[in-house]
Amino acid sequence: MLQRACVSASLSGLLLLLAGSATAQGVASGFGPDVFPAAQVSGQPIFGGILPATGDLDGDGRADLVACDALDASLLVFLGQAAGGTGPGTPVPLPAALGAFVRPLIGDLDGDGAADVLVHGVLAPQPDLAFLAGLGDGTLAAPVAAGSLPAGAALPLELGDLDDDGVLDLAFANQNATPQVVGWLKGAGDGSFGAAQVLAAVATPKALALGDLDGDGRTDLACLDGLQVAVFHGTGGGAFAAPVHVSSYAALALEIADLDLDGRLDLAHGGPSDVVTVLHGQPDGTLGAPQFVSLGVHWDVRVADVERDGQPDLLAAGFNDQVLGRRMGRDGPIGPPQAWSVPVPNPVAGLVAADFDGDGLTDFAVTGYSTGQLAVATNALGPFIDLGFATASPQGTPQLALFGTPAPGQGVSVQVTLPYFPSLGLLVVGLTAQDLPLLGSTFVPSPDLLLPVTVTDNAFQGAWPAGVPAGTALYLQGVFSLAGGGKALSNAVEIVAE
Repeated sequence: MLQRACVSASLSGLLLLLAGSATAQGVASGFGPDVFPAAQVSGQPIFGGILPATGDLDGDGRADLVACDALDASLLVFLGQAAGGTGPGTPVPLPAALGAFVRPLIGDLDGDGAADVLVHGVLAPQPDLAFLAGLGDGTLAAPVAAGSLPAGAALPLELGDLDDDGVLDLAFANQNATPQVVGWLKGAGDGSFGAAQVLAAVATPKALALGDLDGDGRTDLACLDGLQVAVFHGTGGGAFAAPVHVSSYAALALEIADLDLDGRLDLAHGGPSDVVTVLHGQPDGTLGAPQFVSLGVHWDVRVADVERDGQPDLLAAGFNDQVLGRRMGRDGPIGPPQAWSVPVPNPVAGLVAADFDGDGLTDFAVTGYSTGQLAVATNALGPFIDLGFATASPQGTPQLALFGTPAPGQGVSVQVTLPYFPSLGLLVVGLTAQDLPLLGSTFVPSPDLLLPVTVTDNAFQGAWPAGVPAGTALYLQGVFSLAGGGKALSNAVEIVAE
């Protein structure tokens, strides 16, 4: 027999005021199949635009997307919309010398605070660069010449400050030439770039990633080098040490992020099977042994926090019209892989993860390889996010469930479901999250409010107070006594004010 606990109190007027009753509504929680419902498909195909870029071009706090169309040699600008997805693509003509297939990159290249666009010809005989200055309102100035890459410099390109002067530079790999090399071009701070500087020869470069992997304050460069990853550690002023090769069976994509939240950057890459390889940064600046994460047969791999728990997760463009995802924790994956259908065929490349509607949740966009259709999936995660961390016990696991809308004047209810009774407990409400090992799991909320819990058939109901800024997060978790002795943790739940 299941019983629900009744609790009551308020957190200095910030949490739940005991007035009225909560109106239950269905909300998505956790990392499940309902997080990304049907994707919005743009009516304007992007033929050949398999590598879009994202950034906030109009300064409205929503990510925008740019991609290049091979049929009419234009750049298409899709502005993020508050209602979800993106608006229609606005074409911007590009110089014919760039060729049919062009890749865009977004960054503040001239230092004026507005996002700009840099494009390069992927298959042009001389892959020239063109700079389109962002005007801060979602529009772009006419393209101007910005320099040239070495012949054969194809897809691998990344913007970053490689010489620590505060100006964006451009890293490249010439994928379609012999010998194949990795190098960089110094940014001039006005949207243009200097001559190419070669770092080293590599074997079949497929992707680049930039970040301070060894924690010395200098940007490092990682390159998929054949079936390995070559890491060039920055030594200052644009100089790099000889490459250190790590991992194996590397392929498809390369990302740098702090996946285990230990303050050190990690490296993740795809592979020829259904796994993503994670290499965790070590205290001595090296990368640890590979950690293999099953994800499903995939192509592009991206790191993004899907469920707004502060922990980066894995996303990948899969085959069979799917985008794949795996929720990650500090020690590795949590739960099974997820797959979300997208209404475009063969979304094997061009996956980007960004907040297109400005609600603080990660959305994704992907292009169909054969049709060029752009699909944008809006994250439908509700305001109640199940973070997990409950203690499993032979006598059952206490569970918290929340319903309603945490917005001024709206009702909210908290239900504590217990598989045993009678029981006493303590529901903790915190303004911040912590990571405290407890009862064989993790206790999340800071102890700002302690609510004694006794078993009844009722739920805690209240009205959300006015004056709570949107995006404010609260954390709930309970500790309950077990029948026959001992204690167990409930799952931790994050509430995000709307």
